[in-house]
Amino acid sequence: MTVKDSQVKYWDHYYDQSVSRLVPSQFAAFVLSEFSKSDCFVDFGCGNGRDSFFFSQYAEKVLAVDRSTTAIVKNTEAAVARGCTNITFDNLDLADVSECEAFVQRYEGQLSNGLMYGRFLLHAIPQESENNLLSIIRSSIGPDGKACFEFRTDRDEYQRKETEPHYRRYISSLAFSNNVRDAGFNIEYFSEGFGYAKMRKDDAHVARFILSKR
Repeated sequence: MTVKDSQVKYWDHYYDQSVSRLVPSQFAAFVLSEFSKSDCFVDFGCGNGRDSFFFSQYAEKVLAVDRSTTAIVKNTEAAVARGCTNITFDNLDLADVSECEAFVQRYEGQLSNGLMYGRFLLHAIPQESENNLLSIIRSSIGPDGKACFEFRTDRDEYQRKETEPHYRRYISSLAFSNNVRDAGFNIEYFSEGFGYAKMRKDDAHVARFILSKR
């Protein structure tokens, strides 16, 4: 089994057992407080949909994306059960360049003023997939579009974790800063530390970034 296949198997199993929480993440609440007037949210790496459903209460349109087919199917069923008609769930493998190009074409012109959102996604994907994601965002947003990320930093590698061991790429904030600038983005906000994403005894050291297109 390849590394990619093992990752897909892990997340499909994880989301098959996962139930979407009614309470959003701390980062989702922060992002909404900063961009409450955004009418479109795009949740990359939506997982069990907790933040996607949260955004759908305030935005006109939400597009939620994940590589896990299990997550997409379960979230779509949950949206129907909840009567959420303004949220769309779509499958996307960020490691597949052709899928990324097709995604950009599929939503061409629909996301220009969107708020691009990725919580705990970047450290769960390889560098190449991060680069593909940045390319998607830069191709999709206009001058008023923003991108918001939260991820585990390299300072978090040896901290206690609550979830089972799986692939994580602990990211240097400096390296990410350089990468997004090289990809054509401005950094409008940056912060890092503990206390932003605490879950029981797992107090992750995370970084938060808000980006705009240069």
